[in-house]
Amino acid sequence: MDASSKRWREVSPSRFAHERAGLDHVRDHLPDTAPFHAWSNLQFLALDGSVNEVDLLLIGPAGLFMVELKMWGGRVTGNGQAWRIENERRNRPNPLLLTNSKVQRLKSLLIKEAARVLGDRGRGLIPYFQAATFLHNPNVVSALDDVGRQWVYGLEGVRGNRLPLIVTDLLAKPAGDPSKALDASRSNQLANLVDGLGFLPSTANLTVGSVQIEDPEPHAEGARWQEYLGHNISSTSLRRRVRIFRPSRGASAEERKTVSRAAEREIHLMQGSRTRASPSRWTCTSTIPARH
Repeated sequence: MDASSKRWREVSPSRFAHERAGLDHVRDHLPDTAPFHAWSNLQFLALDGSVNEVDLLLIGPAGLFMVELKMWGGRVTGNGQAWRIENERRNRPNPLLLTNSKVQRLKSLLIKEAARVLGDRGRGLIPYFQAATFLHNPNVVSALDDVGRQWVYGLEGVRGNRLPLIVTDLLAKPAGDPSKALDASRSNQLANLVDGLGFLPSTANLTVGSVQIEDPEPHAEGARWQEYLGHNISSTSLRRRVRIFRPSRGASAEERKTVSRAAEREIHLMQGSRTRASPSRWTCTSTIPARH
Protein backbone atom coordinates (compact mmCIF):
# COMPACT_ATOMS: atom_id res chain seq x y z
CA MET A 1 0.00 0.00 0.00
CA ASP A 2 1.38 3.38 -1.00
CA ALA A 3 1.62 6.26 1.48
CA SER A 4 -0.74 8.29 -0.72
CA SER A 5 -3.43 5.61 -0.71
CA LYS A 6 -6.88 6.72 0.39
CA ARG A 7 -7.10 3.47 2.32
CA TRP A 8 -4.42 4.66 4.75
CA ARG A 9 -5.46 7.61 6.95
CA GLU A 10 -2.67 9.21 8.93
CA VAL A 11 -4.72 11.08 11.50
CA SER A 12 -1.55 12.67 12.84
CA PRO A 13 2.15 12.08 12.11
CA SER A 14 4.12 10.36 14.84
CA ARG A 15 6.83 12.45 16.50
CA PHE A 16 8.93 9.31 16.94
CA ALA A 17 11.05 8.14 14.00
CA HIS A 18 10.94 4.52 15.18
CA GLU A 19 7.14 4.56 15.36
CA ARG A 20 6.90 6.07 11.89
CA ALA A 21 9.18 3.29 10.64
CA GLY A 22 6.99 0.64 12.26
CA LEU A 23 3.83 2.06 10.71
CA ASP A 24 5.54 2.38 7.32
CA HIS A 25 6.54 -1.28 7.56
CA VAL A 26 2.94 -2.34 8.06
CA ARG A 27 1.64 -0.09 5.29
CA ASP A 28 4.31 -1.20 2.81
CA HIS A 29 3.28 -4.84 3.27
CA LEU A 30 -0.47 -4.29 2.99
CA PRO A 31 -2.33 -4.76 -0.31
CA ASP A 32 -3.89 -1.54 -1.63
CA THR A 33 -7.19 -3.30 -2.23
CA ALA A 34 -10.46 -4.08 -0.48
CA PRO A 35 -11.17 -4.84 2.29
CA PHE A 36 -8.21 -2.95 3.79
CA HIS A 37 -8.62 0.41 5.54
CA ALA A 38 -6.28 1.83 8.19
CA TRP A 39 -6.01 4.78 10.58
CA SER A 40 -2.76 5.68 12.36
CA ASN A 41 -1.89 7.86 15.37
CA LEU A 42 -5.30 8.85 16.61
CA GLN A 43 -7.30 9.29 19.76
CA PHE A 44 -10.97 8.82 20.50
CA LEU A 45 -13.30 9.86 23.28
CA ALA A 46 -15.08 6.80 24.67
CA LEU A 47 -18.59 6.65 26.07
CA ASP A 48 -17.17 6.72 29.61
CA GLY A 49 -15.34 9.99 28.92
CA SER A 50 -11.88 8.46 28.72
CA VAL A 51 -9.50 9.61 25.99
CA ASN A 52 -7.75 6.71 24.29
CA GLU A 53 -4.58 6.82 22.19
CA VAL A 54 -4.30 4.33 19.31
CA ASP A 55 -1.22 3.62 17.20
CA LEU A 56 -2.98 1.70 14.44
CA LEU A 57 -6.57 0.70 13.70
CA LEU A 58 -7.10 -1.55 10.69
CA ILE A 59 -9.90 -3.29 8.82
CA GLY A 60 -8.74 -6.56 7.26
CA PRO A 61 -10.31 -9.70 5.81
CA ALA A 62 -10.92 -11.22 9.25
CA GLY A 63 -12.21 -8.11 11.03
CA LEU A 64 -11.01 -5.08 12.95
CA PHE A 65 -7.60 -4.87 14.61
CA MET A 66 -6.13 -2.39 17.06
CA VAL A 67 -2.35 -2.60 17.12
CA GLU A 68 0.00 -1.18 19.75
CA LEU A 69 3.55 -0.60 18.47
CA LYS A 70 6.55 -1.18 20.74
CA MET A 71 10.19 -0.58 19.81
CA TRP A 72 11.54 -2.69 22.67
CA GLY A 73 14.72 -4.52 21.72
CA GLY A 74 16.71 -7.42 23.10
CA ARG A 75 15.22 -10.39 24.89
CA VAL A 76 11.65 -9.99 26.13
CA THR A 77 10.42 -12.36 28.81
CA GLY A 78 7.17 -12.54 30.73
CA ASN A 79 3.64 -13.84 30.87
CA GLY A 80 0.10 -12.64 30.38
CA GLN A 81 0.42 -9.97 33.07
CA ALA A 82 3.98 -8.62 33.17
CA TRP A 83 6.96 -8.44 30.82
CA ARG A 84 10.64 -7.80 31.43
CA ILE A 85 12.70 -6.09 28.73
CA GLU A 86 16.40 -6.95 28.58
CA ASN A 87 18.58 -4.56 30.65
CA GLU A 88 15.57 -3.01 32.39
CA ARG A 89 15.16 -3.32 36.15
CA ARG A 90 11.40 -3.18 36.37
CA ASN A 91 8.62 -5.20 34.82
CA ARG A 92 6.24 -3.62 32.37
CA PRO A 93 2.57 -4.59 32.07
CA ASN A 94 1.71 -6.72 29.07
CA PRO A 95 0.67 -4.07 26.47
CA LEU A 96 -2.23 -6.24 25.35
CA LEU A 97 -4.10 -5.57 28.60
CA LEU A 98 -4.42 -1.84 27.95
CA THR A 99 -5.01 -2.24 24.22
CA ASN A 100 -7.80 -4.72 24.86
CA SER A 101 -9.56 -2.24 27.16
CA LYS A 102 -9.42 0.32 24.33
CA VAL A 103 -10.88 -2.25 21.93
CA GLN A 104 -13.86 -2.74 24.23
CA ARG A 105 -14.40 1.01 24.50
CA LEU A 106 -14.18 1.60 20.76
CA LYS A 107 -16.40 -1.38 20.01
CA SER A 108 -19.11 0.01 22.31
CA LEU A 109 -18.80 3.36 20.57
CA LEU A 110 -19.06 1.76 17.12
CA ILE A 111 -22.11 -0.30 18.07
CA LYS A 112 -23.86 2.82 19.33
CA GLU A 113 -22.87 4.79 16.23
CA ALA A 114 -24.07 2.00 13.92
CA ALA A 115 -27.46 2.00 15.63
CA ARG A 116 -27.70 5.79 15.39
CA VAL A 117 -26.68 6.04 11.73
CA LEU A 118 -28.08 2.83 10.28
CA GLY A 119 -30.82 1.78 12.67
CA ASP A 120 -31.72 -1.89 12.29
CA ARG A 121 -29.37 -2.15 9.30
CA GLY A 122 -26.46 -1.53 11.68
CA ARG A 123 -27.03 -4.74 13.60
CA GLY A 124 -24.18 -7.14 13.05
CA LEU A 125 -22.08 -4.61 11.13
CA ILE A 126 -19.31 -4.48 13.74
CA PRO A 127 -17.13 -7.54 13.10
CA TYR A 128 -14.65 -9.49 15.17
CA PHE A 129 -12.38 -6.93 16.88
CA GLN A 130 -8.96 -7.96 18.20
CA ALA A 131 -6.15 -6.20 20.07
CA ALA A 132 -2.53 -7.00 19.18
CA THR A 133 1.03 -5.94 19.98
CA PHE A 134 3.64 -5.30 17.28
CA LEU A 135 7.26 -5.56 18.47
CA HIS A 136 8.94 -3.82 15.54
CA ASN A 137 12.54 -3.64 16.72
CA PRO A 138 14.55 -5.85 14.33
CA ASN A 139 16.71 -6.98 17.27
CA VAL A 140 13.91 -8.15 19.55
CA VAL A 141 13.74 -11.81 20.56
CA SER A 142 10.64 -13.17 22.25
CA ALA A 143 11.05 -15.46 25.24
CA LEU A 144 7.47 -14.90 26.40
CA ASP A 145 5.57 -17.85 27.82
CA ASP A 146 2.59 -19.41 26.06
CA VAL A 147 0.15 -16.90 27.54
CA GLY A 148 2.32 -13.80 27.19
CA ARG A 149 3.05 -14.42 23.51
CA GLN A 150 -0.61 -14.42 22.50
CA TRP A 151 -1.41 -11.72 19.91
CA VAL A 152 2.22 -10.56 19.77
CA TYR A 153 3.77 -10.11 16.32
CA GLY A 154 7.03 -9.08 14.69
CA LEU A 155 8.41 -7.65 11.46
CA GLU A 156 7.81 -9.19 8.06
CA GLY A 157 10.91 -10.89 6.67
CA VAL A 158 12.66 -11.23 10.03
CA ARG A 159 13.35 -14.73 11.27
CA GLY A 160 14.74 -15.97 14.55
CA ASN A 161 12.77 -13.58 16.75
CA ARG A 162 10.20 -16.28 17.63
CA LEU A 163 7.36 -14.02 16.54
CA PRO A 164 4.66 -14.50 13.89
CA LEU A 165 4.49 -11.86 11.14
CA ILE A 166 2.35 -8.76 11.69
CA VAL A 167 0.77 -8.65 8.22
CA THR A 168 0.98 -12.21 6.92
CA ASP A 169 -0.10 -13.89 10.14
CA LEU A 170 -2.59 -11.31 11.40
CA LEU A 171 -3.71 -8.25 9.46
CA ALA A 172 -3.94 -9.84 6.01
CA LYS A 173 -4.76 -13.35 7.16
CA PRO A 174 -8.05 -14.68 5.74
CA ALA A 175 -10.97 -15.16 8.09
CA GLY A 176 -11.11 -18.60 9.67
CA ASP A 177 -14.78 -18.82 8.72
CA PRO A 178 -15.21 -17.68 5.09
CA SER A 179 -18.83 -16.76 5.78
CA LYS A 180 -17.61 -14.07 8.21
CA ALA A 181 -14.96 -12.57 5.91
CA LEU A 182 -15.32 -8.85 5.18
CA ASP A 183 -16.03 -8.08 1.54
CA ALA A 184 -15.53 -4.71 -0.16
CA SER A 185 -19.09 -3.53 0.49
CA ARG A 186 -19.12 -4.29 4.19
CA SER A 187 -15.58 -3.00 4.77
CA ASN A 188 -16.42 0.29 3.03
CA GLN A 189 -19.57 0.65 5.11
CA LEU A 190 -17.57 -0.04 8.26
CA ALA A 191 -14.84 2.42 7.20
CA ASN A 192 -17.45 5.15 6.68
CA LEU A 193 -18.79 4.46 10.15
CA VAL A 194 -15.30 4.67 11.66
CA ASP A 195 -14.59 7.91 9.80
CA GLY A 196 -17.83 9.31 11.16
CA LEU A 197 -16.57 9.02 14.73
CA GLY A 198 -14.33 12.02 14.11
CA PHE A 199 -10.99 10.77 15.38
CA LEU A 200 -8.68 13.38 16.86
CA PRO A 201 -4.91 13.68 16.36
CA SER A 202 -2.72 12.05 18.98
CA THR A 203 -1.84 14.31 21.91
CA ALA A 204 1.63 12.95 22.58
CA ASN A 205 2.81 16.52 23.23
CA LEU A 206 -0.01 17.44 25.62
CA THR A 207 0.80 20.20 28.12
CA VAL A 208 -1.40 20.86 31.16
CA GLY A 209 -0.60 24.20 32.73
CA SER A 210 3.13 24.12 33.44
CA VAL A 211 3.36 20.32 33.16
CA GLN A 212 4.49 18.45 30.04
CA ILE A 213 2.87 15.02 29.81
CA GLU A 214 5.57 12.41 29.17
CA ASP A 215 3.40 9.53 27.99
CA PRO A 216 -0.03 9.83 26.35
CA GLU A 217 -1.02 6.52 27.93
CA PRO A 218 -2.70 6.96 31.34
CA HIS A 219 -0.67 5.96 34.39
CA ALA A 220 -3.93 5.19 36.22
CA GLU A 221 -7.66 5.47 35.57
CA GLY A 222 -10.86 5.74 37.54
CA ALA A 223 -14.48 6.75 37.10
CA ARG A 224 -14.43 9.92 34.96
CA TRP A 225 -10.69 10.57 35.38
CA GLN A 226 -7.33 9.58 33.92
CA GLU A 227 -3.94 10.21 35.48
CA TYR A 228 -0.74 10.94 33.55
CA LEU A 229 2.92 11.26 34.47
CA GLY A 230 4.80 14.39 33.49
CA HIS A 231 7.35 16.98 34.49
CA ASN A 232 7.49 20.71 35.00
CA ILE A 233 8.31 22.51 31.75
CA SER A 234 11.06 24.51 33.43
CA SER A 235 12.60 21.51 35.22
CA THR A 236 12.48 17.92 33.98
CA SER A 237 13.54 16.73 37.45
CA LEU A 238 10.35 18.12 38.98
CA ARG A 239 7.99 15.21 38.37
CA ARG A 240 4.23 15.57 38.51
CA ARG A 241 1.10 13.48 38.22
CA VAL A 242 -1.77 15.13 36.37
CA ARG A 243 -5.28 13.86 36.96
CA ILE A 244 -7.70 14.94 34.25
CA PHE A 245 -11.41 14.75 34.96
CA ARG A 246 -13.75 14.31 32.01
CA PRO A 247 -17.51 13.75 31.73
CA SER A 248 -18.80 10.92 29.58
CA ARG A 249 -19.51 11.36 25.88
CA GLY A 250 -22.73 13.34 25.45
CA ALA A 251 -22.96 14.04 29.18
CA SER A 252 -25.79 16.13 30.59
CA ALA A 253 -25.17 19.47 32.26
CA GLU A 254 -25.79 17.82 35.64
CA GLU A 255 -23.17 15.13 35.02
CA ARG A 256 -20.65 17.78 34.00
CA LYS A 257 -21.30 19.59 37.26
CA THR A 258 -20.85 16.33 39.19
CA VAL A 259 -17.50 15.66 37.53
CA SER A 260 -16.37 19.22 38.19
CA ARG A 261 -17.35 18.94 41.86
CA ALA A 262 -15.39 15.67 42.15
CA ALA A 263 -12.29 17.43 40.82
CA GLU A 264 -12.77 20.34 43.19
CA ARG A 265 -13.09 17.97 46.17
CA GLU A 266 -9.80 16.31 45.28
CA ILE A 267 -8.10 19.67 44.92
CA HIS A 268 -9.09 20.61 48.45
CA LEU A 269 -7.89 17.27 49.80
CA MET A 270 -4.47 17.26 48.16
CA GLN A 271 -1.83 19.63 49.38
CA GLY A 272 -0.05 21.60 46.69
CA SER A 273 -2.62 20.85 44.03
CA ARG A 274 -4.17 23.28 41.64
CA THR A 275 -7.05 23.36 39.19
CA ARG A 276 -7.50 24.38 35.61
CA ALA A 277 -10.74 24.51 33.67
CA SER A 278 -11.00 24.25 29.90
CA PRO A 279 -14.30 23.01 28.43
CA SER A 280 -12.76 22.24 25.04
CA ARG A 281 -10.32 19.64 26.36
CA TRP A 282 -11.15 18.73 29.94
CA THR A 283 -13.46 19.72 32.73
CA CYS A 284 -10.97 20.10 35.53
CA THR A 285 -7.50 18.88 36.41
CA SER A 286 -5.46 18.56 39.56
CA THR A 287 -1.68 18.49 39.52
CA ILE A 288 0.17 16.86 42.40
CA PRO A 289 3.77 15.74 43.04
CA ALA A 290 4.60 12.37 41.51
CA ARG A 291 5.62 9.48 43.75
CA HIS A 292 9.16 8.25 43.22
